[in-house]
Amino acid sequence: MKTKPSTLKTVALALGLIIAGAGTLPAALVISDTFTRTGDLNSSSPDVGSTWTTNGATFTTDGSLLNISTSYREGYISFTPTVGMVYTLSADLDATSGGDWLAIGFDGTTPSDPTSSSGAWALLKLGGAVEAFSNNVSNQFSTGTGTGAVDNLKLTLDTTPADWTVSLFINNVASGTYTYSGGNPSIGSVFVGAGNVTGTVDNFTLDAVPEPSSAVMLLGGAGMFLGLRRRKLAA
Repeated sequence: MKTKPSTLKTVALALGLIIAGAGTLPAALVISDTFTRTGDLNSSSPDVGSTWTTNGATFTTDGSLLNISTSYREGYISFTPTVGMVYTLSADLDATSGGDWLAIGFDGTTPSDPTSSSGAWALLKLGGAVEAFSNNVSNQFSTGTGTGAVDNLKLTLDTTPADWTVSLFINNVASGTYTYSGGNPSIGSVFVGAGNVTGTVDNFTLDAVPEPSSAVMLLGGAGMFLGLRRRKLAA
């Protein structure tokens, strides 16, 4: 029995939908905090995700902003990446006074100091200078400049290749990528950190997009099917 041309058209249409969907897989929100609470950050719950932990620092929530004044400390939320996902960590930062910086990043299970982080992190200095590191403060992979006011920093961690990559974005502009060719980092948390500075953090989010491997595999198999059916019809 021959496959009708209309059947082939239906399969072709399905393939088109798969192709379109593979490039636009929706992001899943893993963690989100807009800091609309009051009180201490420690043990408080974000809008989405598990509770915050602070390591001896004075992190507090104040309206929609997080006020920070401390020396090389972090407020963090437990998080372990799943291989095959692309994660984007994002926050709006504003260093308003003091001598050092605000930061966001990925760290181990019990972080204490961003400068010794086991994962990628990025800092914003007073005046707008931005620096990003693959792990501890000795391994810088990118620099850039923000506005000197409220700046959005993003770190995109891609765990789909064998050697993971991390990319920095400053106000949605790409500003460098690092490849972990010497071994992937051990990550157990995401954090907001500070070093001798007062400032604000808002819209702290972590989202994840799955690798579209299943769609790609289906596409390949269906493509082979179409090719074989067309050959048989032409014979």
